[in-house]
Amino acid sequence: MPVLGSAARAGVWSRLWSTYVTALKERPVRTKMITGAVTTLAADLIAQLAIEGKTVLPRSADKEGDSAERDNSWNAVRTLRQTFYGGVLFAPLAHTWLEILHKVKFGNAATTLIARLCLDFSLWSPFVVFWFTTTMSLLEGKSLDQIRQKFELQFFPTWGRAVCVFGPAQVINLTLVPFHHRNFVLQSVGLTWNVYLSWVNNKNNRTLQTIAAPVSTTAALDV
Repeated sequence: MPVLGSAARAGVWSRLWSTYVTALKERPVRTKMITGAVTTLAADLIAQLAIEGKTVLPRSADKEGDSAERDNSWNAVRTLRQTFYGGVLFAPLAHTWLEILHKVKFGNAATTLIARLCLDFSLWSPFVVFWFTTTMSLLEGKSLDQIRQKFELQFFPTWGRAVCVFGPAQVINLTLVPFHHRNFVLQSVGLTWNVYLSWVNNKNNRTLQTIAAPVSTTAALDV
């Protein structure tokens, strides 16, 4: 029976993989948008519920504790923003970038790999950090000054960590993985990376609130 159960599970996974590969070949952008949305949704849930310790259902709280209680409860709007970013704003661009990168070819495999990695780290990585910070801030309703402050907080540290995470991943991806599966590999690595992005974005939002609080108090006193 255990052998039959294992075989059945293997058959299910094999069929799922076959369905995914077929969809990837027939509708590549749509399929990557769906997988991108699923991975960023999962990443934000992990960030909020597992790392930040939020609860899905709010506990009972008095009026004085309402604000703190909201901070400790799952933020569904934040999850929707992250999911929208991963599926709609990022996945099609990642698809296009991998298409462009695949066309970069030189005399031999080594120089081609080096050229692709240099382009990936010097152009794509900083663009993605810029794109995430800008679009997420706009979705959150941040002002231009707040977006500028957010860039100061997270642009260079996030870019550096992105290179550390995706550098080794891209070496393997660009040398061993078939072209049409490379986005899947990046999205798989990106699950962990998006947990970090969700967490650091929320942390920096809190930092901005802390910076703004004394300014608001001073302005109120002046009035």
